[in-house]
Amino acid sequence: MPIIVLEGPDGVGKTTQCRLLQERLEALGWEVVPLREPTHGPWGQKIREAARTDTRPDPQTEAEWFMHDRREDVEQNIRPALADGKVVILDRYFYSTAAYQGARNVDVDWILEANREFAPEPNVCIVLLGDVEKALQRVSELRGDTPDAFETAEYQRRVVAVFRDLLGREDCDLVEVNADQPIAKVQAAVWTAASVAVEGLEPSSSGS
Repeated sequence: MPIIVLEGPDGVGKTTQCRLLQERLEALGWEVVPLREPTHGPWGQKIREAARTDTRPDPQTEAEWFMHDRREDVEQNIRPALADGKVVILDRYFYSTAAYQGARNVDVDWILEANREFAPEPNVCIVLLGDVEKALQRVSELRGDTPDAFETAEYQRRVVAVFRDLLGREDCDLVEVNADQPIAKVQAAVWTAASVAVEGLEPSSSGS
């Protein structure tokens, strides 16, 4: 069964698009497991707390925290869901680690290689990109609190730059979607890219 990943900087609507994609797949008879990284496990909570309190570790250590969190996600959630014949939708995956820690000058090639040693490659990976300032404004309006250490405009611009580099790499099969379009148009573009992952497959709920 496929893994479909939505990536991008903060505030571009990944969570909304993951939900809409899940609803569409389920309407077609697919069983879907939606996941989000960082997770709510111990490593994910540690990452969030460090960002919230502005006590982030050095970039290399932070990248390793994300990989510890992802390894648990793969073992406890991703592989079991795939084995059960379910579609996995991920709101962030290891390309986010490459972009966010790459923006802190951690070697992007090392991040990709280290993650690929244990994390299954997504069947489709969609990168939502849009105006950084607008995206951060949406974050503030939706959450109603102070942006965390990941959510400064300068840092987000560096993150976007790494995502754009990844989009141009032959070893990264990524699809870009313009996140500044109306939600319905973004949804249509996401579906066009994501539907390739289930093309020709039978929905698990109808066959098991």
